[in-house]
Amino acid sequence: SIELEIMFRATLPTPQGWMAWGVNPGKRPEMIGTKAIIAIKHGDGTWKIDTYNVTKETRNGCSLLPSKIAFVTNMSVEQKVANRNTMYATLVLPSEVYNVTKLNHVWQVGYDIEDGHPLGHPTTLRNVDSTEVIDLTDNGRSTGQYRSYLRSVRDNLIFLLLFFD
Repeated sequence: SIELEIMFRATLPTPQGWMAWGVNPGKRPEMIGTKAIIAIKHGDGTWKIDTYNVTKETRNGCSLLPSKIAFVTNMSVEQKVANRNTMYATLVLPSEVYNVTKLNHVWQVGYDIEDGHPLGHPTTLRNVDSTEVIDLTDNGRSTGQYRSYLRSVRDNLIFLLLFFD
């Protein structure tokens, strides 16, 4: 297994919305099958952060509801300035499920929530193209175009920084 600490920063220009980051154990980096951490910002400025399994039913309009993800050991979110928000999480990825040389990770930002649950995200190219394959063993070499930074601290602890501003 490998311990991964992530920091994901995104801008939410609306009073409410959500930001998400996750890993997909499948063959491709895609939304369906992703084990995600989603931070939801309510209109009053408070946050709720939880884990979710993104299934094909979500794409078909079913509500995305929290579900336990065993390998997520810590998560938090904070808003430092204006609308710039940062989500932090610690994961221990089991090597028998996740390929650390070709880790599929996805991220997303949405601006609508209903009854405390995230609704769909925009379909702009920036949102649709928010997936990447990253090699955790090769200084973060990735197939994507976004600003992501990887730093290995020990053999089994890696930091991933991702900016979606």
